[in-house]
Amino acid sequence: MSADPINPVAPESTLPYPPLFKGKKFVVLSDWDGTITTKDSNDFMTDTLGMGVEGRRQLNHDILTEKDTFRDGFRKMMESVVANGHSYEECKEHLRANIQLDPGFLEFYNFCKANDIPIIIVSSGMEPTIRAVLSNLLPAEAAETIPIISNDAEYLDDTPEHKKWTIKYRHPSSGFGHDKSQSIIPYTSLPPDERPVTIFFGDGVSDMSAAKHADHLFVKLKSFGENDLAAYCTREGIPHRTFTDFSDVVPVVREMVEKAKSA
Repeated sequence: MSADPINPVAPESTLPYPPLFKGKKFVVLSDWDGTITTKDSNDFMTDTLGMGVEGRRQLNHDILTEKDTFRDGFRKMMESVVANGHSYEECKEHLRANIQLDPGFLEFYNFCKANDIPIIIVSSGMEPTIRAVLSNLLPAEAAETIPIISNDAEYLDDTPEHKKWTIKYRHPSSGFGHDKSQSIIPYTSLPPDERPVTIFFGDGVSDMSAAKHADHLFVKLKSFGENDLAAYCTREGIPHRTFTDFSDVVPVVREMVEKAKSA
């Protein structure tokens, strides 16, 4: 794997990766928070249980302008939730009750399944909270089997509700905490006759590490603003398509698939 822009060498992962999908024409990798969902669960948790909107937006701005790293900024957000006395189990239930699926994602998921296109969630959040919310939003089979490459939660006490917890980063040596490019590069590094077309979906500062690596980049625009990945891609001159929900994406990806079949 190649290096990320913050570290001179590829970061070592503290967590395992799922096996690569071999023999596929296309592979979809997507951010979770604010992309597959209508709002970012970690932002929502920080805004409602932690430091609040103003403090969180200042940290996001510092990350976008490279005054702080995502790893350190996100840790501060999660620490503010713990400092306010919220257990991990409480956070999971809070998110299950408030996070909703993008209105077009199930259609997109079914399209990909029908066309043998794997979808991999690539998130800077924590897998236990993602699975908890998934189980509330997707059919059971999808919620249980869709691969997730993310960070994890580390419990610092023995209480059933996990009153003390912290984020366990996949790539603690990287300024990204989780360098999402490391989920794309194994596919783009395959021999030409085995290499799938990679498609990445994202929306925010946690996706900056992936933005330059996929063959096709789709950037979600949110009506309430906070379109940090779009701002980053515009500033850096990174080619991308914008979308408002996954129903916008289906005809575009369908055209890609049809062209590949006729090639």
